[in-house]
Amino acid sequence: DVYKRQVEMFIDSKKLNDKERKFIELRQDGMTMEEITKDLGENAYNIRKVRLALKNKFLDLAQDYNLKG
Repeated sequence: DVYKRQVEMFIDSKKLNDKERKFIELRQDGMTMEEITKDLGENAYNIRKVRLALKNKFLDLAQDYNLKG
């Protein structure tokens, strides 16, 4: 699956920490933010920080791709 390979390449290229990896995995499984909060044992504020960090890393990746593409 192309999408899955792209996600794996993203994870490898950005050296995500365990929480970031787990967040992506849970979102891919269709879990809500509330469910992810419970599953990771974190409060909503910390999960939002993880989400924002991933967003910023993804934007960096998109910019890199646009510059190379």
